[in-house]
Amino acid sequence: MLQDITSIAWAKMVIFLLSGALHGFGLYILNRVRPHPLFNDVQRIYLMHLSICEMFISIENSLVEFVLRVTLGKTPDLLNRLMDIGSFTWFIGIMILMTIDRFFTVYYPLRYPVYWNKRKSQFAVGGLLSMSAIMAVVYTFIPMETQMRLLVRAYYWFSFLVVFLVVILVTYLFILKKIAQNNSSTSAGSQNNSRFKRSLLVPTLIMSTFILLWAVPFLVSFVGIYVKLDIPAKVWQYAIIIFGIGFCLDAITYIFLQPSLKNEIKKLFFTRASTDISQR
Repeated sequence: MLQDITSIAWAKMVIFLLSGALHGFGLYILNRVRPHPLFNDVQRIYLMHLSICEMFISIENSLVEFVLRVTLGKTPDLLNRLMDIGSFTWFIGIMILMTIDRFFTVYYPLRYPVYWNKRKSQFAVGGLLSMSAIMAVVYTFIPMETQMRLLVRAYYWFSFLVVFLVVILVTYLFILKKIAQNNSSTSAGSQNNSRFKRSLLVPTLIMSTFILLWAVPFLVSFVGIYVKLDIPAKVWQYAIIIFGIGFCLDAITYIFLQPSLKNEIKKLFFTRASTDISQR
């Protein structure tokens, strides 16, 4: 069965395996880091669940697919259906929560942490997971023709993706407006802007990576399907590889650009190195 796996499929599995390893390391660091004014428990919960989601998708596209291809010669259609809708809903939903969180952090820096705490954010993530599971089960087991199923999936993805893009566009326009207002006010407002900009760096880069490496290719391919363009299968495979590269960039972004996580990595490695040297 190994000889039946193409070079593109190997490349996809390797990239997603790397993504899974990076997110595993990121989760370990996220679990160690302490709450910080620029990185509170709510942000940490959302980022951990985004990382778990991306690691889950990465493992499904690398190890699970490899095992199934070797043993069965293909990935079962049932598994593909569950992963398609469930993972997609979970993934987009987490990023919508992160975007809304940044909006309220900028607009209500004092009241928001009081009204929206760790427990409420966990409840929101739990509701998102339940919604993802329900959508996956409904899509998987509802009886319909293959062509109709593909059409439903495409329109579901497209609709959810458009909602996400509208949310992120409107949210960041309001955030930029708020920052501009602070710039034209007092020096305290300028200090707040500096803090807001630092807290926005990682979410903004993650959103940008998603839009450039996943949303744009998907929207182009969706339009291609709608106007009945004949898109080769290899194009879809390359698109999935680009999606995997985006996952790797997400992990690198929050691990190495989030100040709290960078400090934790320094303590983890440099403390151990100095301890080993002293023991010698």
